[in-house]
Amino acid sequence: MRGAVAVLLCFFLAVMPVGESTSYAPVVDVVPGERVSTRPLNLQIKVDRVYSVGLLYDHLGKLAEAYPHLKVDRLANSTFGSPIYAVVLGSGPQTVMITAGMHGWEWVTSYLVMRELAALLYQQATGVPAAVQVLTDYRFVFLPLVNPDGMRIAQGERRPLVGDFRGLDIRDWKANAWGVDINRNFPHGYDAMSRHLPRTPGPEFYPGRAPASERETQAVMLAIAQYKPDILYDFHSSGNVIFWHYNQTEHLERDRSLARRVAGALGFAVSDDLDMAIGAHLKDYFIGTYKRPAFIVEIGTFQNRHQIHLELTDLYRRFANFTWRLAPLTPESP
Repeated sequence: MRGAVAVLLCFFLAVMPVGESTSYAPVVDVVPGERVSTRPLNLQIKVDRVYSVGLLYDHLGKLAEAYPHLKVDRLANSTFGSPIYAVVLGSGPQTVMITAGMHGWEWVTSYLVMRELAALLYQQATGVPAAVQVLTDYRFVFLPLVNPDGMRIAQGERRPLVGDFRGLDIRDWKANAWGVDINRNFPHGYDAMSRHLPRTPGPEFYPGRAPASERETQAVMLAIAQYKPDILYDFHSSGNVIFWHYNQTEHLERDRSLARRVAGALGFAVSDDLDMAIGAHLKDYFIGTYKRPAFIVEIGTFQNRHQIHLELTDLYRRFANFTWRLAPLTPESP
């Protein structure tokens, strides 16, 4: 399987514009030899009802400008031309990858990741011991918005490039611009999963015409191959539950124990329905290909899935400084 994935990645690297580094001008012009004093940017990321793609890019640009050591890599462009970024912070020997915004309407995942990124940068700059330590011990790779086209569709900014979907279908839009559910498009277990899914594009669950057929899927696979994370957290909504299993054999009990610790850190439940792990999710691809732990973190309750702003106070409490709490759970690489 690893050989097949390597071939796929080589093909993707040849045909798509990836790996471009995005740089931003510094906040101040520095004259050689001159001492410059600037205050760290304490960017307060707040929303009322929705977090938009444009707002996320604006916040990311401000952070990159204020903190020149923040690495922002453009992995790919979406069909609508929106960049898909990997944002890298920290210098430790172990790498934690956190992905968000894979499903269009699940904007709260991107929002919480951006809040954490802004807080972590400010805490590091102001010498908060826990932040300084975690960024010394670990490297974090954030993919804050995997599916910008899907988010724009779900928020009414754009129309999908397939079908004539309206109303609830648009509000519940999880897929990309072509009606492909990115979290059903990953190679590992694709054939087994696709037999149970729709055969035409739509708001959710359509796995695409082939494994890793989509730009968004390819971008995530590229980030994994490039940054080689030791552990992966894929943020979704909703259910307040952790999914962790995909046919583990050697590391079954390790990953089960880790899932319980992750759930304990966030106050969530753990799913032990092992039959649900059929394949084609990012979690399944990472576990099946790299034999390292991965978790789907489902954020928020089903009752408020379309009114998640009503739960923001609770989510702030659960996810405040989540990098400090989750990073130490990372197992050492074999």
